[in-house]
Amino acid sequence: MKHAAIYGDDGTAWSVSSDWPGLTEYQHPMQQDDGSTRNVLVNEFKGLLSVTSGNAMPTEAGVRLGNERYIFKEHEPAMQMAQLERQEGGGAVVMKTKKGLIIGIWLESEQMFEDNRPQGP
Repeated sequence: MKHAAIYGDDGTAWSVSSDWPGLTEYQHPMQQDDGSTRNVLVNEFKGLLSVTSGNAMPTEAGVRLGNERYIFKEHEPAMQMAQLERQEGGGAVVMKTKKGLIIGIWLESEQMFEDNRPQGP
């Protein structure tokens, strides 16, 4: 993993890697059919919590993490876990626990520590 974090179920960061991009709430400009933009509210923590239940579109702006767009790829209901992908290569894994969320972000451009292969899910 390139980045990792554990959040409490209230959205408080309990432990994060030194370069963690953070989970924030913000207005995201969405392109409209007529060429204009409209701001939509994105709460990244609530969105990630929602994807662990299988919701592939938790906001109008989709799944966002660290102010980047991710695509919902897979859901494992028994584990309350979701796998996400980034268009730029890489992705994230999000798992709900009894008291919060565990989040890991991986990048294809980075290597794993133990065997120098590209990172993956």
